[in-house]
Amino acid sequence: MHRILHQYRAAFSGLPREIWYLSVVMLVNRAGSMVMPFLSLYVSQQLEMGDVAAGLIMTFWGLGSCFGSFLGGALADRLGPFRVQIGSLFFNALGFMLLSQMTSFWGLAITVFLTSLAADSFRPANGASITMLTPPELHKRAFALNRLAINLGFTVGPTVGGFLAAYSFQFLFWIDALTCLIAAGVFAWLLGPHLPDHTRAPADEADSNGGTADRWPWANGPFLFFLLLTFATFCVFFQLISTFPLFLHKQYLLSPQLIGVLFAMNTIVVVAFEMILIHWLDQRNAMRLIAWGSLLMCLGFGMLPFGFGFWYALLTVMVWTVGEMLAMPQMLAYVASVSSRRTRSMYMGFQTTCVAIALMLGPLIGTMLYAQDPIGFWHWGTVVGVVVWAGYYLLDWFGTRSPDRELLAAVNEPGVGSEAAPRL
Repeated sequence: MHRILHQYRAAFSGLPREIWYLSVVMLVNRAGSMVMPFLSLYVSQQLEMGDVAAGLIMTFWGLGSCFGSFLGGALADRLGPFRVQIGSLFFNALGFMLLSQMTSFWGLAITVFLTSLAADSFRPANGASITMLTPPELHKRAFALNRLAINLGFTVGPTVGGFLAAYSFQFLFWIDALTCLIAAGVFAWLLGPHLPDHTRAPADEADSNGGTADRWPWANGPFLFFLLLTFATFCVFFQLISTFPLFLHKQYLLSPQLIGVLFAMNTIVVVAFEMILIHWLDQRNAMRLIAWGSLLMCLGFGMLPFGFGFWYALLTVMVWTVGEMLAMPQMLAYVASVSSRRTRSMYMGFQTTCVAIALMLGPLIGTMLYAQDPIGFWHWGTVVGVVVWAGYYLLDWFGTRSPDRELLAAVNEPGVGSEAAPRL
């Protein structure tokens, strides 16, 4: 037991206090995430607009997420990631307040789009600030701690929101807005004294290595290939919010309560083990971890036709959960490693935009294919998993042979080409 506790202590130690502050902000913000999980239900039942209208409103949310992810990266390069995060939290709160007053379809659609745009401009700025506050060798654990805060918050927000919705949906909008404002206040209080006076990295602090890291993302071929693989992976992974619960209910005959338990088990495992797993694997080749993690993320869904019942469903959840823990922190660390200070926010914006597009299109494509063949559809998960696994290995092979291999391999070799993290 003492050895296990020592491993957990080692996994969480050594991170700058500012990273803990950012995680506290993320925890507060995500603990208030009550609107999105129940928005389609609110539109369909409370406003009596029907299921089709609810689906369209969620499409507007997805569009806002895509534009917000890109805009957040662009603005963070101009204004600084810390200012963008505070602005995002404030306008997100304002958006939820306005949403509570909307009763027409187009008023709701436009407000949902703007609210989602404000909310998701936070993510690339948050990722860029994490990389600013830590040296490269700590990026993986810093992103893992951030994901831990997100998962802890999501265990609170939707759960409390479900009880509040039974009394009034209006509670959801106002509490979500309140937690955004509290998160902005916590951000200003904890990180305000440490904010830099400049909005961008000074020229003498910016990377001067040239090559891949100084290219803008649209001119970086390996990075665009990485985004393509990421998009394919997340198109499969996001079936967990569309066809996955539908399949479990209709084919495995699981109740909504048991499906909820499965999702809760995912969160519990991520919170309990991701940080220590990243610590144990810190010296391993990150691109290969992404490859195996992505394969497991897809294979967990590809396994579904071969079993039945709650316990087999739990096994599939554990497979894609392990894949999620292996791949996701490494993905963000890779994005940081192939960008410079001058371009990092834009790279983060491209990454989060890619995931947002997968969130919008993955469930749509999945439900269309699922309707044709509810059993055979899941074999595509295995096919995509094998393809992206091979693609990531190809990207790793290219990185070790590229003229810019020192930059491309920085995420795999902590300390190579590293720059001192500023104490903001």
